[in-house]
Amino acid sequence: MIDELKEMLVESLVLYHRDYRVIAWYAIVLVCSLIIVCFLSAGLLGFDPRYERPEPGTDPKNESLSFLR
Repeated sequence: MIDELKEMLVESLVLYHRDYRVIAWYAIVLVCSLIIVCFLSAGLLGFDPRYERPEPGTDPKNESLSFLR
């Protein structure tokens, strides 16, 4: 009786451990997929990482704030 309970406990722990490993792999794949999708969508939307911001005094959009200088 005790041996059967020990065997059941060991089997349940092994299955429980395997489930966590599977969940961890799915989580890793999901996160990597989301990162790839974010970079692809940013590229399709026209985000250019090489874009340099204009100097604060040269940007025409900031001319309305010129009185703050």
